[in-house]
Amino acid sequence: MLEKEKNFISAVIYVHNCAGEIRRFMETVESAIDTYFEHGEIICVDDASTDESISIIREVASAYPQISTTILHLDSFHGMEAAMQGGVGLSIGDFVFEFDHPYAMASGDDLMKVYRTSTEGADIVAAVSSENKRASSGLFYKIFNRFADISYPIGSECFRILSRRAINRTYSQSNVIAYRKVAYATSGLKALTVNIEHGPKLQASKEGRRARRALATDSLLLFTNVGFNISLILTCIMMGVLIIFAIYALITRILGLPVEGWTSMVLLIAFGFFGIFMILTLITKYLQLLVRMGVRKKAFTYESIEKIS
Repeated sequence: MLEKEKNFISAVIYVHNCAGEIRRFMETVESAIDTYFEHGEIICVDDASTDESISIIREVASAYPQISTTILHLDSFHGMEAAMQGGVGLSIGDFVFEFDHPYAMASGDDLMKVYRTSTEGADIVAAVSSENKRASSGLFYKIFNRFADISYPIGSECFRILSRRAINRTYSQSNVIAYRKVAYATSGLKALTVNIEHGPKLQASKEGRRARRALATDSLLLFTNVGFNISLILTCIMMGVLIIFAIYALITRILGLPVEGWTSMVLLIAFGFFGIFMILTLITKYLQLLVRMGVRKKAFTYESIEKIS
């Protein structure tokens, strides 16, 4: 007879218009928790779903009354990061699974493989796979890891598990967690990755794609020097243009071949652009420092908390 784990396990699942896959996914997670753990809970964060996702969750959860299942209904679309932070904040488990995508299919064995790795001393364990990686994601992570000051490189993940210590430390460091992967990477705790195989991913909704693009842009500005470096490069280019036109204007003046009014106009334009980009560089740098040092309260609002079992 299989001896069940004593640790209380939580699974936080992001839900937004995923009726096509949520049934299979919920059955996998419910079955794994029921098979391997004495106590567990599932928290589904409903990010303003408009399809049948929530009805399916209620149906599947009713078949596992021994597992506590809760649906956190947000009052409007918040995006994955804010929604998942709400779900993690509601969890009480010693270890917490984060499923950012309910279509990142994994077997019960995959879940336990990641869990056991976490119990061996790693506070943050991510399940990764080489399948179905988007070129755009690869480019983003390559740029991000090149310019960000983090303990270890981040990348595409299927799901992850966090110890309670990792959650407490991460959420105590700042009132603002714009990007959880970066927050975990800068927590100072041990992190590992585990390779798994999983099924094909579905295309995200239009809102989901827009939210991911916004998250990528915000992350590059918040956690890297990309914005400052771009401004610095443009400043150097315009400074070079200024020098070239200054030399050209000087040569035409010495040779006595100036075009009436042209020299002063070119110098004025070149110097003007140089000044603009120099100011933008300084503004970008100071804004970058203010954002990093400042504290914003990024709140989420929920409509209700539905307890199914």
